[in-house]
Amino acid sequence: MKTFISSDNIWALWAFITGWAAFSIYLEQKYDWASKVSGMIIALVGALIFSNLKIIPTESVVYDNVWSYVVPLAITLLLYQCNVKKILKESGSILILFLISSVGTMIGAAIGYVALNKHIPSLGHLAGAMTGTYIGGSVNLAGIASSFDVPGELLSAAVVSDNLLMALYFFVLIAIPSMSLFRNKFSHPHIDEVDVDKLGEFLAIVVDVGNTERIDNKSFSKAKEIIKFDHHPAVENYGNINIVNDELASCSELVVDFICYCSLKKYPLSMLAAKYFYSGIVGDSGRFLFSSTSQHTFDAAGVCIKTGFDLSNDVYL
Repeated sequence: MKTFISSDNIWALWAFITGWAAFSIYLEQKYDWASKVSGMIIALVGALIFSNLKIIPTESVVYDNVWSYVVPLAITLLLYQCNVKKILKESGSILILFLISSVGTMIGAAIGYVALNKHIPSLGHLAGAMTGTYIGGSVNLAGIASSFDVPGELLSAAVVSDNLLMALYFFVLIAIPSMSLFRNKFSHPHIDEVDVDKLGEFLAIVVDVGNTERIDNKSFSKAKEIIKFDHHPAVENYGNINIVNDELASCSELVVDFICYCSLKKYPLSMLAAKYFYSGIVGDSGRFLFSSTSQHTFDAAGVCIKTGFDLSNDVYL
């Protein structure tokens, strides 16, 4: 089949596929819609379109070299970043759950193979590759597919189908919490959005926002009382109580001050809250490098550190 870039035009084909891969990564990093689809899907779908438009060939030694050399090299480079000691230290009981779910994935793949092997060619090898990707990600997929010599066109079709279905699956999962049917039937300890009409009288605390135009959730305006904590210039005093100090490097310092001022022994600053306040101080002060950093900034950070959280793992990991 004659194409715009022939299969023996090696350098032109290498330039095209590497350029398209780079452009797909750029789209993923630049645009929200692309990040949701993923650069891999954009690259694969684009390649399918280009091949059907006869811009690039469906077979070439370039593609063989990708699977023979580029993919194994990429897998090796990714494995160099794997910290086995850290994984074993931090996984804990999650590792056991992961192993159990891995067995479930393998059982599901075996059932799928028994049911569909007469209809899909090379399903055994493909099932192994897909099992690998569900257990360990795309690196496993590439490694197993390369070892079993899964046909490239079959693997590409499977990857596109898998990612599209996974995207649909995640969209459904994201939509479920907002559906009144599920919200009314099932309770959840963590609620991001509250039906303010059912709350009656409530207190709204707004943090680190100078004026009402910048507040995303406008439900705060229905509160009986509003407390504003902020370290920006006082553009708009929209709170019934406005606690503002524009000389501080971060709003977290202001909240820590308030807690220390109001706290009793019965309600000390918790380690979890201190960890987040410290992260806020570090972020807004540019890791204590901005000119707004002062002695007070370090004092507030010291109050947080005294609660005992692990700086290395909880903040700077």
